[in-house]
Amino acid sequence: MGSATSVAFNGASAWFIINSSTQITATVPTNATSGVITVITANGTATSAVSFAVTSAGGGAYTGILAGWDVAGQTGYGVSPLAPSTNALNLTITGLTRGSGVATTGTAAARAWGGAGFTDSAAAGAITANRYATFGISASPGYSVSLSSVGRFDYRRSGTGPASGLLQCQVGSGSFLDLIQFTYSVSTSGGGSLGPIDLSAVAALQNVPPGTPITFRIVNYGATSSGGTWYLFDVANSAAPDLTLVGSLTPLAGLTPIQSWRQQWFGFTNNAGQAADTFVNTADGMPNLLKYALGLNPLIIATNPVVAGLASGYLRLTTPKNPTATDIFIAAVVSSDLTVWTTNGIAVDQDSPTRLDVHDGLPAAAGTNRYIRLRVSDP
Repeated sequence: MGSATSVAFNGASAWFIINSSTQITATVPTNATSGVITVITANGTATSAVSFAVTSAGGGAYTGILAGWDVAGQTGYGVSPLAPSTNALNLTITGLTRGSGVATTGTAAARAWGGAGFTDSAAAGAITANRYATFGISASPGYSVSLSSVGRFDYRRSGTGPASGLLQCQVGSGSFLDLIQFTYSVSTSGGGSLGPIDLSAVAALQNVPPGTPITFRIVNYGATSSGGTWYLFDVANSAAPDLTLVGSLTPLAGLTPIQSWRQQWFGFTNNAGQAADTFVNTADGMPNLLKYALGLNPLIIATNPVVAGLASGYLRLTTPKNPTATDIFIAAVVSSDLTVWTTNGIAVDQDSPTRLDVHDGLPAAAGTNRYIRLRVSDP
């Protein structure tokens, strides 16, 4: 006999029968962003409850849990970095990472991720000593991200562990912004919860362009003993996330890849001003179009990664490629007089989304002139 299963989507429930397999397939309403699956045996006893977030299967807008961490399986203070258990599409997540000043000595709690040594009297000292945890997100090309809350923040601390914490964020490479200070008021083995923490009014966290990293920092301090512990903790003893970021991903409709790149770095999409293809923003002399083709930050001085030279009797050229730069032309060209350049005779050794390796089809014989260079153009 099969088991009866209750599926709740945003408060609505449905019942159906499944077989005895542990795999469950359900049709989710298009407006659902989260839900709970409860498997019930034939005698009416609940055997498991699984919370989940619904992510878009396509390229449309999405609102809901962007990133979440379930620490149920962690032991020995947990691995660092810890990859998310929930990851929305079109979003890159940087896992939970301990600062170098966080201790991991002594016996650790089960179903927990954290550390010890949070003895600084104030947040500033803890930051200087790298006693914090970090995690981060960034939207994929063609999307912007806005954050509405830390939807879940379950913790556990020992009686001598840190009583205070500070949540900070950094957008791009700027300074960290203080978001909220909080008190870890519960110091029992059952843990406690801080969520939700509203982020919707933080202007810096709204409409963040693609590729711009958003880094969060949980700074803990006020422990009365170096052995006092703090964790993100599986309070519910379930597969549900114990830390979540909630928000939305919005497609940048109609933008080409290079327009999305300009939006990311310059805040507008036009081929003009500081964002113009031919504009050189730094002392390395490389124009924007070349840095776009090579996957470089146009606002930071970089070493040109294109390598050309003579090997095994032939001129050769190797270059990285930006895999998202699908709307430009990148190729090697050769010349014998520095006047006429052509792709004729170029032998391609490798041409992948991330790399181009070529050599001149004519050997570099003694007494002849041959030159090779990279050509990037915007059709």
